[in-house]
Amino acid sequence: MTFAELIQKKVREMHSKAVLTISPRWEELPPHVKEAYKSTGAALFAFNKALIDGVKERAAAVLLNISAFETYGLSGVVCLKST
Repeated sequence: MTFAELIQKKVREMHSKAVLTISPRWEELPPHVKEAYKSTGAALFAFNKALIDGVKERAAAVLLNISAFETYGLSGVVCLKST
């Protein structure tokens, strides 16, 4: 099964064409998230996880903007992989 077929199947199963796109931006994280973690990557991961958990019943897919993660260097790449 190709990736496109997999997405089409998920869209049919969920009756949803919604896609969550994650492009992390440190300056837009809520203050309580920034303060709760020691590293940028950990805070971004926690926020991403909360977003995904919040929409997993409604979104057919999650699109991760790789270049947005890469702007945070190694911490961003680790966060991308973890997300």
